[in-house]
Amino acid sequence: MLPRMKIIDLSVPLEHAAVSEPLPPAIRYITHEGEGLAQMRQFFGVRPEDLVYSNGQGWAIEEITAITHTGTHVDAPYHYGATSGGEPAKRIDVVPM
Repeated sequence: MLPRMKIIDLSVPLEHAAVSEPLPPAIRYITHEGEGLAQMRQFFGVRPEDLVYSNGQGWAIEEITAITHTGTHVDAPYHYGATSGGEPAKRIDVVPM
């Protein structure tokens, strides 16, 4: 399609307590055998022996706490002030891609 176009990835990975972030994100890992199993038991009422395909283990998920300014991002005009050009500044959910 565009054979001479070169794409350069400038994205920054999300990392727990990243030193590059002024307000670093936190990632809490929920394990299969620990809290993941406890959550599945609580939410679905299953027992470990019911979880045949996972050999009695629950899910594993990551709980992420971060602000919208974390990592690779685009700042909406609202980030800089409540108004822009005499109008209400756009928030990130209405800025066109």
